[in-house]
Amino acid sequence: MNARKNIMVAFRCGFVACVALLVTDRSWAADVESLRLKVPVYREIRTHIHRPADLKPGEKRPGVLLIGEPGCKLAAKLATTQRLVATHFSPAENIPKEFRSWEGGLGHAGQDAAAILLKHLLALPEVDKDNVGLVTFSFGVVGGTGALARHPELVVKFLIDWEGPSGPQNLRWVPPDHKIVRNHPATDKAFWQERTASEFIKRIRCRYLRVQSDQDHVQVLGDNQHAIEMLNSAAASLCPWTRCNDNPPNIRYDAAHPERERGKWFPGKAPRADMEKIVLRYVEEMTRMPGLAAKETAPQPQSKIEPQNTRSTRPIYFTFGFHWDNPVRREREGPVRGSVAVREMTDLLERLGIRAHYGFVGAVAQQLAEDFPDTVAKIRKLKLDIGYHPGAGHNRRGPHAPLPDVRGLAADDAIRALWTFETRARYPNDDQRAGQPIPNMPGGWLAIQTALGVTPLQTDAGGHGALYEALGAGYPMSADESSDALTLPELHEIHIYGDSARFVVPPSYYGWRAGEFAPVTVDVLDWFRILAENLPRDRAFGSRLMSHANMEPEVVERLVGFMKRRGDFCVTAPDPDGWQWKPENSPLGFYQKRYGVKTLADVMTLPPPLDVLRPRFNEEATELGWLGRPRTEVRNPKPETRNPSPITHPPSLSRNDILLAADHILSHWPRCTHDGDFGGPPPLVQLDDKRSVSLADAFQAFVLAIEQWRTTGSLPDSVALKPLRGPVDFPTHRVEAAQTLDHTRRLQGYEPNRIPRAALPDPDVVARQGLPSCGDYYLWIPTHTKADADDVLAAIARVAEKMSDRVPGVVSLNLLCHAARGEPDAKRRTAINPAEFLYALAQEYRALATRGKPNDVMLVSAKVAPRQICKLLLPLDGDRLEGFIYRGYLSPDELDAAWTRTKKE
Repeated sequence: MNARKNIMVAFRCGFVACVALLVTDRSWAADVESLRLKVPVYREIRTHIHRPADLKPGEKRPGVLLIGEPGCKLAAKLATTQRLVATHFSPAENIPKEFRSWEGGLGHAGQDAAAILLKHLLALPEVDKDNVGLVTFSFGVVGGTGALARHPELVVKFLIDWEGPSGPQNLRWVPPDHKIVRNHPATDKAFWQERTASEFIKRIRCRYLRVQSDQDHVQVLGDNQHAIEMLNSAAASLCPWTRCNDNPPNIRYDAAHPERERGKWFPGKAPRADMEKIVLRYVEEMTRMPGLAAKETAPQPQSKIEPQNTRSTRPIYFTFGFHWDNPVRREREGPVRGSVAVREMTDLLERLGIRAHYGFVGAVAQQLAEDFPDTVAKIRKLKLDIGYHPGAGHNRRGPHAPLPDVRGLAADDAIRALWTFETRARYPNDDQRAGQPIPNMPGGWLAIQTALGVTPLQTDAGGHGALYEALGAGYPMSADESSDALTLPELHEIHIYGDSARFVVPPSYYGWRAGEFAPVTVDVLDWFRILAENLPRDRAFGSRLMSHANMEPEVVERLVGFMKRRGDFCVTAPDPDGWQWKPENSPLGFYQKRYGVKTLADVMTLPPPLDVLRPRFNEEATELGWLGRPRTEVRNPKPETRNPSPITHPPSLSRNDILLAADHILSHWPRCTHDGDFGGPPPLVQLDDKRSVSLADAFQAFVLAIEQWRTTGSLPDSVALKPLRGPVDFPTHRVEAAQTLDHTRRLQGYEPNRIPRAALPDPDVVARQGLPSCGDYYLWIPTHTKADADDVLAAIARVAEKMSDRVPGVVSLNLLCHAARGEPDAKRRTAINPAEFLYALAQEYRALATRGKPNDVMLVSAKVAPRQICKLLLPLDGDRLEGFIYRGYLSPDELDAAWTRTKKE
């Protein structure tokens, strides 16, 4: 007992001695100052300033502002263990009652309050203003990023973000009983507009460090898309240095395949105490790091350019469209595969909460109504947009015969043939009654009206407008929020699936081995991401994702998930109010009023209403022209013999002028027609309502400005222009008038111009015309591919060195090609034309002017001049894999005029 008593006494004495020693040695302790700051809306902030006790007069220490829990506790630890000056902002302790939650308190009012506290910290005489950072916890990242983005005059060295949400797109992975989900769903746009950290971080210039566990403290999905979005948004914008955990800095994370990023997060769900230790370690690392260069933290010198992300940002709208066009014979019991595909896609749309456009072939609608009447009911419930895809689905085995060949028929006879085709099903070609109407069975346009109970939109109906007006079309469509959107190139399966095994790749071309002359199609999510980064976002853009019955629901879910996570995109539909489905627009109501019939079946007994249709057509037109589908051929324009006119151009363009030129070009992306006619650049470049410059001037200004950035690290305030004529070394080849063969040899419904092999251009000439089309069945679809920023800058350097008095007709650029895969550099020098390079230049200049660093760019097959003709060509004795899009001949004078034009014609 005595021994134990002696031990206890000794322990107590030792403990007291240690306490006394600690109290007398204050080197570990901190001075704490209570602070109250008057702020708008919040009225005041109550917090503390923690200073190390050993701070000497005149000495300066790093400063840290912590936002969110456990900021108060860690501020004290930073002052005691790392000798820093620290303060904390906890909305939970400060917010007025009207905000109801600390998430609500971190809107603009909370961000302004945090900015006032940060300004106070920066003004303290003991704080090293060049070594101040922010640390945010969870939703605190909204306050931190919002404060820095909305108050760019407050310059900090670093931002450490512990598992913060990127925006409303995260709510899909938050438990449904979480208060932020319950009180503020993603549809609460007013709330989330003030609280989307992934948008704020695009406007911040400092080091950004993300702290992330494999299992987030709130997110339940486990793929950490919110962390990926924050890191990629920061890396793609103004932040000159980004890192996650202890991974290498400045790497891009794969949002399309988050499973590939496993292992880059701290394992499991780290205890809060462990994460706090990690944050303290990172604060010490960040404060010891060297400061960033002045050009990395300061705004662009003498710049009058409004930064991209301080403008009102508009989304990029995408419409999903599906052509259900593959009817098959019923050879056994059970639903046909087309009906199954429609059902699966409709179920997915309902689950995702989006609408899409369905372009039906009549036979597919009939089969769907027979197989899955519940899916028809669901389509009606969702008010999906229904269009009509004419013909028998490019398939001779279906229950309809192909679209009648009406060329050579008089207008009245052709109308009768089409009327019969659009109202009555006909026996297929393998039946002895081929072409005859099937008794009591509607077909074409009327089949959709009967099966679905709705009159189709004319979105897919080709040129038979007057005929379809007689069949019930003509009601207006309600405009959606994307009605003022500028149109981007349409994406089809070959773009959506990219270079997966879903399609036959690599494609072949006339005169080339498979894949040898075929840039790799960019992954669709890269296309989305780079467009969001490169487009002028103060205006709306829109595109259509067009597929057919072979579209896999998993792909749609992947695309929609990415768009929702990014927040830059919006899925829309062409008739959002369902005007098509209003009772007054029902097909039966139309026929009762127009023709006095009692049922849709009675329509099949009507004779063609020629008195309605005849005035709509031009009797003097030839072939299919009177149906609104004129046939185009490759023709040789007559060369001009005039002397080139003198070049008129401004003596110089300012930085803002060049940015306006980039915005105008990127607002007019090249879009192809359904018959292989590629789009091209705008006729001229509009700077504002009164000023315009030529394509050559814009090309020259981009090249000179970017080349100066490449060599000096900064863009010039202005660029002096010299006379520059249009391209003449564009490879020209006169193709004789195309010889069209029997139309039954069409490729997938599209008729190429077939010419003798001896009259075809040399394959090298074809290759030097610019980016090819995608090949295989999709000969009329342009290539969408990506060029890395470094390769674009290298190409600009080559152009700048050689550009004298002409725009180069051919530009060499390193691109990833199918045949280059597996080679050491995995890329191949590829020829693109100056119009295609013009779009790359506009994107690169915009990236440098608005974010201060280059970015990857997107390339799309384009014609060289706006009025150039493009056409699908095929040798007489060749198959579809030898086809290519030929950019028609233009004389040097025509090319020069197209590139030096400065006024609208």
